[in-house]
Order: sequence, then structure tokens, then C-alpha cells
Amino acid sequence: MSPNCDFTPGAALRGGVPLCLPWFGVHPTDPHKPKHGFARNQFWQLGEAHLKADGQVELEFLFVSEANELFPYDFSVELRMILGHQVTMELTVNNTDSEAFSFSWALHNYYKINQLNQTKVLGLTNRTYLDNLEGLIEKTQTTDVNFPGAVDRVYLDIANPLVIDMGNSNSQNIEITHENCPSVVVWNPGSEAAAKITDIGANQEAFYICVERGAVRSEAWVLEAGSSASAKVSFFATPSHS
Repeated sequence: MSPNCDFTPGAALRGGVPLCLPWFGVHPTDPHKPKHGFARNQFWQLGEAHLKADGQVELEFLFVSEANELFPYDFSVELRMILGHQVTMELTVNNTDSEAFSFSWALHNYYKINQLNQTKVLGLTNRTYLDNLEGLIEKTQTTDVNFPGAVDRVYLDIANPLVIDMGNSNSQNIEITHENCPSVVVWNPGSEAAAKITDIGANQEAFYICVERGAVRSEAWVLEAGSSASAKVSFFATPSHS
């Protein structure tokens, strides 16, 4: 969590895992609608909570949305978390409406890091991406992703796991696996933008990166009336080889 996080009810929290849905980023047809949808700003209901025999904790959160001016369809979402030596988050979206709709989403994970200039994201080399800092122009990732300045990239059709390499033999890396999350977003605002964002603040960009999995832009889900779709993300510490 950002030390400058705004906890005012209705504000999007700067940290943790905001759930960006029913659309990711700027709304595709109406830029006046809230960025990243509206679910991340709402209270979710705790449906179940279990302590498992192996010591893991399982939690289920529920969100129900009736058709409204922001999204004119009924839907519900279930988020199941399993917390233990690794964290698993399983998202299920249910179309409870009488019509089909398009639905994009991302788990907007904020990961704490030690030194931004040593941190890399492994697993995206030689893949194309859309550069959100340059009008979504398509580029090729020729090296591991590093952070010499602001980074805001969308990678599509990424099936393989990713690793956040902390670049330090004294730190554990983070491996990220998934099921049915084709899109990857990598983001850090850089020092200039961070200093202008109230709930981040000057120099705070040096202590986190966002590596997000989901289904965004052309990979948005299309759900028929009465249908459901699910996806899963797991992340866990792995030994550093730096």
C-alpha cells in the first residue's frame, strides 16, 4: 500500500489488488466514465471464510451489479482467495442479464520491491506490446522489462508464467502463474508522474511495480446471457538467482 493511500470511502485504493472491472483503463466508448470501471470503489460482501486443515485460509467475496448508467447489464462476480505459502485469486463473472455483453478486467496487483533500478520482469522478451505512453503504438520487447523511467505497457496473448526478479541475492523473487488470463499490464509511473499523483507521492514509485493479469482490450470476454467465465492467478516467492 502507498503510504499516501486515500482511504476515503469511494476512493480507489493505491495498493493491494484493485479489481478493475467491468472495463479496464479508459472506457472504450465514453472517456467520461470512471477509469477501470466501478467495482474497485465498491464494498464487496464476504460470502465464506474457512481455515483449511493445511493452515491455508480461503475467503470468498461477492459483488452484484444491477444495470445502471455506467454499465447497462446485470452481472455478478465471485472472487475466491486462498492465502498460504502462495496466494491464489480466482475470479468468476456471471452474466445475469438477458443480453450478451463485453467485459474486460484485470487484477491490478501492486508488488513491493526493493530497488526499482534493479527490478526486472521476466517472461516477456520478444513479445509485442502496446505502449500506453505513446498512444498505444505497437512495439517489441527486446529485453527483460526494466524500469529506467515510466512504463505503461499492455502485452496480449501471454500464456507463460512471469517472474519479478528483484535483482538481489538477498531477496526472493515472485513467480506469477495464471489460467485464462491472456493479457499482461506492466506499470510504474516514473518519478515525474508519481510526484504529481497525490496518493503516490514523490519518490514512492521506487518501491513498487504493477504486474497485472486479466483480459483487456481485444481480449475482453464476451459473455452470453446466463453464462459465466472464470480465471485464476497465483503468486508466490521463489529463490533469487541474482
